[in-house]
Amino acid sequence: MMKIAAMQGRLGSSEDGRIQCSPRMHWHEEFAKAEDIRLYGIEWIDDLYSADENPLFTDAGLTKLRSLITTHGVCIPAVCVNRCIEEPIFRCTDVEREARIDHLRTVLQQAKKIGADHIVLPFLDSASLATRQDEDIVIAALKELLPDADALDIEIHLETSLAPRAFAAFLERISDPLIRVTYDIGNSAGFNFDPHEEFAAYGDRVGSVHIKDKPHGGSTVPLGTGDADFATIAQELKNVDFRGLYTLEAARQANGDEVRVYAEYRAFAERWFAAV
Repeated sequence: MMKIAAMQGRLGSSEDGRIQCSPRMHWHEEFAKAEDIRLYGIEWIDDLYSADENPLFTDAGLTKLRSLITTHGVCIPAVCVNRCIEEPIFRCTDVEREARIDHLRTVLQQAKKIGADHIVLPFLDSASLATRQDEDIVIAALKELLPDADALDIEIHLETSLAPRAFAAFLERISDPLIRVTYDIGNSAGFNFDPHEEFAAYGDRVGSVHIKDKPHGGSTVPLGTGDADFATIAQELKNVDFRGLYTLEAARQANGDEVRVYAEYRAFAERWFAAV
């Protein structure tokens, strides 16, 4: 069965004009909405916006999350650590870096408690891997985290803006099976990457997929209206026998219409990828 999730916050109105965030007030309402449109799960977000109010990090919050998971049959299969963009583990002091790595250890532990099987570390935008030194620091941090990930049996999926060959070379430096790739369809289209080249470079390490659409060089648009080559990507995923999580991270539309829009996005995803 195809596992389709929504990125947290996408099933409710935007908070403070943010395109994406972990909602502070109404996070609990998304479980019933996800159930209504037959989603497998919600990919949780860890960010600074909700740092002190994220239920993932309190005992009471975990109890509430487990109750909602049971009541609605909607799981939390992954945690996307957007803090990696807001507070990168490179271009910072050694003290800051160790604190940020310690936080990632905490994320791994808390993710395990709610049944997630992987976390996503995005190295994008201001946190893109721009230099060899950036890459060296991230590799060292991942090696510090791997014993924790191994003990918890949780994968670490990486999302980067590296071109296919550069990303493959980066992955070769840390070939542990727990380190995998989050393939973001929209970002790849935005960067004008060739899906054939991407999958030839690291297709066997794709562990999860973010579904969105972008024009070349542009921002996120509704599914099917950008330059993402869904036909080619569906075939490439089939070629590598992909069976992981698909997370809808597609463009927002008018506030108040999120559930209908995401029901349409779910159907779009099923049309392209259900046979994979």
